Parts: sequence; C-alpha cells; structure tokens
Amino acid sequence: MKALAVFSVLTALLVAPSAGAHGIASKHLNPAVRGLPLGHLYLTDSGTGQAGSGKLLQFDVVNGIAVEPGRVLLRGLHDPIGVAVGPDGLVYVAEAEYKWHAIDVYRVTGSTVQLLRKMTFGDGFQPEPEYLAVDDQDYLYASMDLSNVAVFRPHQHGYVQRPHYLYNTGGAFEIGVDELGDVYQPTLNTMYVHPGRPGKTARAGTRPVVPAQRGWSTLMFARAYGRELFVGTGTRSRSWISVGVLPIHTWGHVSLKRYLALERGCWTRLQIYGLAIAVANGFLYEVCGYINRSNQYIRRIWTYRSTGDGPVRPLNVVRADVWTPGDIAIGP
Repeated sequence: MKALAVFSVLTALLVAPSAGAHGIASKHLNPAVRGLPLGHLYLTDSGTGQAGSGKLLQFDVVNGIAVEPGRVLLRGLHDPIGVAVGPDGLVYVAEAEYKWHAIDVYRVTGSTVQLLRKMTFGDGFQPEPEYLAVDDQDYLYASMDLSNVAVFRPHQHGYVQRPHYLYNTGGAFEIGVDELGDVYQPTLNTMYVHPGRPGKTARAGTRPVVPAQRGWSTLMFARAYGRELFVGTGTRSRSWISVGVLPIHTWGHVSLKRYLALERGCWTRLQIYGLAIAVANGFLYEVCGYINRSNQYIRRIWTYRSTGDGPVRPLNVVRADVWTPGDIAIGP
C-alpha cells in the first residue's frame, strides 16, 4: 500500500482519453471530447502490497452517474496503479510491482477480458510505470518511478520499445495529455507543460503554469478535458478536495475560471490512501480511500457535476470494494 499523507504530491494527470494501437485500427475519436456514450468507469486496486493482490474493477455509468455494484474484471495483478481507456474500448493498465514492471493492454467485451499486449520493463532495477495516458495519435505516456515521463511512439505492431523521456522536473506522478499532445505534470505548486510528441514544434520547451489562487500550495491532481484543465489542490483551510478549473494551452500565472469544492467527498485533513479523479461529459468522478475520524477505512467513488462554481454536492456515492484505490478512467 502506498500511503499518501495529506497534502503530499499526489498529482493525478490523465486525460480520460486514449486510443488504440497494437495492430488495431484506431478511430481517433476521444469519447470525452466527441460526446460518444460513456458507459463504464474502470478502477484499479493496488492491493495489499503482496504480489498478485491487485485487481481491475468496472462500474456501470448510467446517465453520467457511476452506480453499484462494481465487477472484478481481473485478479492477480501486481500493484496496478494507472489506468486509461481508449475510445475503441482498449484498457491500459500499469503494473508497478518491482518484479513485474509492465504495461498491459486489454480488450473488454462484456465479462470477457482479452490481453492484447504486455510491455515489460525487466526486474526491480528497471523503471516502474505508475500512471498512463494515451493521446489521439496513439502515443503512450507513462510516468516512470514517479519522476520521469516516458513517451512511447506507436508503430503498426504496437509501440517502439525504447521511449524518449521528457524533461524531468522531479514530480511526475499521474500524467495527462491534451489534444495537442502536451503533457501536464503537477508538482508542489506548479503545473509543468511539456511538448510530448517527438519532433513537436507547435510550442517548444517546458513551461510552468502557476494557478493564481491565494493559499493553494499543493497541486494534488489534474485532468484535461476539452478546453479546460481540472487541477486539484490541498490547503489547510479546506477539508474537502477543491478543484480549480484553468484554460488549457496557457502558462505563467493563470487565473482560475472557477473552482469546485467537492463536498462530502475525500476528507483531506485525515490520512489518505489513494486519490484520483476523472472528468467526462459534464461529470466529475472522485475515488478516494481515507481513514475517518472514527478510525474507519473509507473507500468510495463520488459523482459530481463538473460545471458550476463553488461548493458542489455529490449526485451519487458508491462503495469501492478495493484495498487501495489506484486510479480511475471513464470509457465506452
């Protein structure tokens, strides 16, 4: 279990998107952007710390709301954390356990799960993949060892095994990309934007983004969706997770367009064991595991509206039957 102290740098960057490679034709349609039906939420369970204790779960999404019960699609995974879902239904899972470093790609059809490809990275002396994102040109992005961001170029049979690495700013946990292939990487108080695709010249160099919100000292996670970037923050003055909404493709001191205080969700003043969000089609999903004031271990998935400004209450709450929440992604 990877316990995360309150206000630790938990960064979560994953665009709800991804696309297929591995010899399978990609439609290059991001369901989150194009408004295609999104019927499932995928959740990784990092497990107990023992090899093979991890799982991948699937929840139905009905009218935008995640509902119970969740189904276990896969068992026996080795510390799975990052998950991404492509518009063609492919599910990408990062296994980070030190003897089993791998990125797995699955096709899910009903209750049938087919492994299409496993990209392995050797034993514990090799970098471990933590969080994933896939852009609409099939480039695969992986944070490695919670520091570097590796970019894998696609080819007709899968991905080029040797990636190139983005500039290391010392804080790549979860990652995400927008439709231009820019990679967003939060650290303690700055969001770094990298030109992610090899040879990309639209905007050269790594640039910082600093949300201009007084008192926001820790950037905990972010997700790009459409023309907006949802940035989660932790402060001593707020008990619930707050999400600031910024315009994408900007840098420097950027003023917030609005903010969402996710009421009745993850309680930031207590011990947190896993935290992530996903955004799609006007809804925001939060998964969290935390110890409450009665010393109970709470694991839940909350559905909120992603629109509006100020405090928002959950539309629904479901139990996450996992040991340690890893990451979530929305897909068809």
